[in-house]
Formats: sequence, structure tokens, C-alpha cells
Amino acid sequence: MTTESPINIASRSTVQRIVILGGGYAGLLAAGTLCREQPLARITLVDAQSEFSHRVRWHEQLAGQTIDHINYEAFAAERDIEFIQARVKTLAPKDNQVHLETANGATTLAYDQLIYALGSVSRPLWQSSQDNSYALNSSQELTEANARLPQTKQLLVIGGGLTAVEYATEVAERYPAIKVQLVTSSTLLPDYSVSAQDYARQAMFEMNIELIEHTPIDQIDAQQAITAGGNRLPFDLCLCSTGFLASPVWQDSGLPSLESGQIAVNSNMQAEGFDNIWVAGDAAHHEIDGRAALRMSCATACATAPLIGLNVARALACESALEHTPYYFGHCVSLGRERAFIQIVSPDDKMLPRIVTGTTAIEAKIQIAKAVISTLLWDGKSSQDNWWPDFEHLKRVAA
Repeated sequence: MTTESPINIASRSTVQRIVILGGGYAGLLAAGTLCREQPLARITLVDAQSEFSHRVRWHEQLAGQTIDHINYEAFAAERDIEFIQARVKTLAPKDNQVHLETANGATTLAYDQLIYALGSVSRPLWQSSQDNSYALNSSQELTEANARLPQTKQLLVIGGGLTAVEYATEVAERYPAIKVQLVTSSTLLPDYSVSAQDYARQAMFEMNIELIEHTPIDQIDAQQAITAGGNRLPFDLCLCSTGFLASPVWQDSGLPSLESGQIAVNSNMQAEGFDNIWVAGDAAHHEIDGRAALRMSCATACATAPLIGLNVARALACESALEHTPYYFGHCVSLGRERAFIQIVSPDDKMLPRIVTGTTAIEAKIQIAKAVISTLLWDGKSSQDNWWPDFEHLKRVAA
């Protein structure tokens, strides 16, 4: 006698309830995939905001550029799915429930399949209540920081990674009268190749950005940051980008978690030990040969979310899940509107000593940003020809 799992029995006897937590790149891609693969399922998308904001272009929004947004209500209506604007409070995997906080109070959402795609937030360097200091974790914060720029004389950017560099260079180019300082506890772009570091340093020098490396910040006051050595760095506006942590909603839920806030997943993108919880994008952690295989990035979200959508559909059809094989190409970094570089990486995301610069890099990043939005809104029918750059060509250019 064959014993069927509850999920397989439910798939034949009831409408499946699929809940997607998070409306970022991963959440929208998972929703779009499931609409095509499981049109009869009850799909619910949950996000605390009313619209998607194109995060990889936030440095442009900071400097006053108009970037892409997607209204969740309209997105859901066009796909005949449900959208709930709510903050996720806690998960209750044993009960197959999610506890939410909406504008009208607390509510509980039940699910048969859960896709966790809540993304990440900027790692806080300090607990600061200063109204001129921002970690830039929302479009609202970006709008507030942008409103301060016309009156800003000194901008301090804390952090030495990709995001911090993009914030500093975008502002320096748009507001050349502002004195911009970037301070980092490490070297600039510590995980990147020497070629990338040198190119970024030269660009920042040409843009009159003062770079202060190997200088940890101990505390921040209303108008200054104080270094570990006791030096004071005054500012009118401070932006902090010292790394990212996955959203901590999973805490105390029993999900397998790490110090980074990420959730451990298997090669199918299921939370380890949970056959009906799938984790996409920045929240997912998987190791291959003892090394992290999933970078916190838009690229990972765009690769893992459609696969999860397919795997949920396959699970409901009693088919085996597909494995995710990471395949990366590079890191695209803007240095204002007139400079950019692409750090070429191996398929398993190891930095190579080659970069692409100039017009080729600028145009490739613009094309990728447009392709991401087109992919989020894809109807599953229209051609995707020429949406994305020719990645193999870019690798040859770098070589």
C-alpha cells in the first residue's frame, strides 16, 4: 500500500494556498512563474510596501533620478492573484501559518506552500536616532536623504563595498559642490580584484571624493562620526552601508538559520528540514564544498525565484524538484552616470583579475537594469530576445 504525503493528497482535493513573503525581485518573479505554472492555485503576495522599487538603482534615486516602480495591487490584479500590504511579524511553520500586521491590525495567513523572499536590510553600524543619518533601507529613506542634498555641504558615506561606492560617486557627480568622504574599516572594495579597486580609486579621485581606508567608526553623533583612533569626521548628512543582513522574521520559527540572518537551504532551494518552505534571493544560504554558493544580489534572486516557482508546481504535481546550479557572470558597478565597471567572476562567483570599463560597462549595466524590469513583468509569451547583454562577449572583452 502506498502512503501519500499530505501535500500530494491536498494537491488533488483542495485548491493549494501558496503564500509569497516579500515583493522584491525574488517575490515578483516567483509570483509570475507560479501564475503560469499553477493558474488554479490561490496565490497571495505579501509586502509591507505598496509598490516595488528597483533596488539596484537606488543610488540613482538618491541623487534625484526617476527609477522604476511596480504597483503591487496592479501587478496582482493583472495576474488574478491576491496582494496583502502587511508587515510579516512571525512564522509558525509547524502550523503552516504566517502572522501579519496590517493597517487594520493583526491577522494570520495559512499556507500549503510558503516562499520566503523577504530579502535583506543594511547592516546597522550603530543604533542611531539622528535624523541626518540613514541606512537607506526603503524608498522613503532615499526620498528623505535626497531632499537634504541641496542643503548638504559635507556628506559622509560609511562602508567600502559596492553599495557605498555607488552612493558616494552618484552624489559626487550630481552635486559637485558637496564635499564627499567615504570611510571604510577595510580597503576599498575588499572582495574585488586589484584592477577593480584601482579603477574605483582613480574614479573617486577624479570626482574629488576623499577616501579614508582602514578606519573603523566607533560612534556617531548628530554632526560627526568618531573613529576608533579618536578622529572626528563632521557631516551634514551621513549614509551607512557596511553590508547586508537577511530579514530576521524567521527568528524563533525553527527554520535553520545563520548569523547572517540567512536560512540554510538544500540544492532545491527548500529550507532544510521543511518540504513546503522555499527560500529565494538574499535570504537563502547554500554551501558547495564548504563555500557559500549564493551571493546576496539581484542576480541570485533572478535565478532562484523562477526555479522555486517551477519546483512548487512540480511538488504539487508529485514530480521531483529541480536543483539550482549557481552560474554567475560578474558584478556591475556604477560610478555615477559616466563611469562604470564590470568585475568578471567565475561561474561559482570567484573574483577574476579582469574588468570591463568605459561605454561597454555603462551600456551593459543599463541594459541589465531594463531587462530585470521586463523580466518581472513578463507575460510568459512575448520574446525575450536581446533583453540581456551578451555575457560571453563581455567576458571576451575583459580578456
